Amino acid sequence: MFSFSFYRSKMGRYIRSRRAISGAVTALILVIVSVALALAVAVFAFGLFGSFGGSGNGIQVVGTPVINVKTAGTNTVGANYNITVQLTVKNTESTLATIESISIAGLTNSSVNQQVAAGATHTYTLYILAETLPTTLGVNNVGTSIPIQITFAAGALNPTLTVYGNLNTSV
Repeated sequence: MFSFSFYRSKMGRYIRSRRAISGAVTALILVIVSVALALAVAVFAFGLFGSFGGSGNGIQVVGTPVINVKTAGTNTVGANYNITVQLTVKNTESTLATIESISIAGLTNSSVNQQVAAGATHTYTLYILAETLPTTLGVNNVGTSIPIQITFAAGALNPTLTVYGNLNTSV
């Protein structure tokens, strides 16, 4: 009579005799794959692939903006303070960009409309008129960094950049 035990014993010897990858080689392969995957994620996340990871926004504020606060002149109706921000903007895009608005300490000028030519770097002086002066812009904060939000129109994008300006003078 025919028995399957003979085949089982040969099959068992065949399976046991096959060599597998050692544990050290397996661990090395896993480390290499993990490092390669982490590197790919980091390159993508930090925008080293150009337009895939970046915002696509080539508008930059160069240097540190300077903020000055002065009392407004007699011909500025309803405004007691004149806040000026001097900043340099660099447009590395191939299209025109426009500075639409600027905000400092809750004060906003939404009718700036200063154009930044494609590929140009230009220094602007932007103004905000205010009836009351926030304590952030007071004389006790001269020399400190103040956050400034600048909204641009650049093609189909309207990016808002937050930069920190140095409060140079105040009243």
